[in-house]
Amino acid sequence: MLGIQEPITAELPELTWRDSVRPVVLFVTTAAILHVAFSFFVVGPLMAILFFGSWPPPILPAGSGELAIVAVISGLILAVKARDRLWDWTYCMPAVLVALWSVGLFISDTAGEVTRAKVLRQSIAESQAIEVKMQDPTFLMTLKPPISSTCRSAVLAALRTGQRTRETPLTSAEVHAILTNLGSDPDVETFVALSRVTSVDDLQWLALHGSEDTRSAVGQNAHTPPETRRRLMDNPDVVSYAIGSAAAARLCDPEVNRIFWDRENRRNLPKSDLAYQELAANPCTPKDILHKLKTFPDPVGASAAATLHSHSGR
Repeated sequence: MLGIQEPITAELPELTWRDSVRPVVLFVTTAAILHVAFSFFVVGPLMAILFFGSWPPPILPAGSGELAIVAVISGLILAVKARDRLWDWTYCMPAVLVALWSVGLFISDTAGEVTRAKVLRQSIAESQAIEVKMQDPTFLMTLKPPISSTCRSAVLAALRTGQRTRETPLTSAEVHAILTNLGSDPDVETFVALSRVTSVDDLQWLALHGSEDTRSAVGQNAHTPPETRRRLMDNPDVVSYAIGSAAAARLCDPEVNRIFWDRENRRNLPKSDLAYQELAANPCTPKDILHKLKTFPDPVGASAAATLHSHSGR
């Protein structure tokens, strides 16, 4: 009598890293695709910020937390696959690499946050120190390059506001010292050209020796002598247009407005162009030009008519 025989099963080969690479790569790729689809196309920035802490989210990794979850699930997938099988230690390597990636990202992010916090503290401390120094009337007079970005920002703010501190106006002597010592910085030169505190002598010097942007800024400064502004109108178009537009918009210089009108009118601009709107609204635009602008379609025509009416009411 034949006994009951046990089923014969073939012994499966031992699992190695080659057997785990494919499922791990497949899962990580799927997680990345779902993450991007979820963040960009399904719920959007609000949910991305809620779950992932940032917007826009990077493709992968989005953060150490997300990547840690991917590593854990990858490990579980490999554990299920390895049940009742022999496996070599290299079988764990793909999931371990993802886990190490997560740890490395966490360490990198932490170090970055520490660095950013340190830089922020240093910037705050330097800003406070600069505020104290700005109270010294000799500080700007003796300031020499190189200067820090925080100090540079304080200098530009003083030129823009015309105040060394909230209670102390900037003087033309201080502006001259800034131009002399720091004028090699293009932004400093331009801010000096725009400052209402800059002396006429410095404005005239900048009109002759400044860069294109600086000369444009000089022409837009309300304290620039009219003859200097008109001379600058002989500069290339980019300078003359900036000056003419500024004069038409907010300055009272009828001669520059006439030069600006003649130049722009020859360009056959649309009659609703901003240049014409600025000229039409400026009470210093010559009356013969305003009468011509009055025939233009609105809003230019209506603005010119209102400006002419204000002339007649005086």
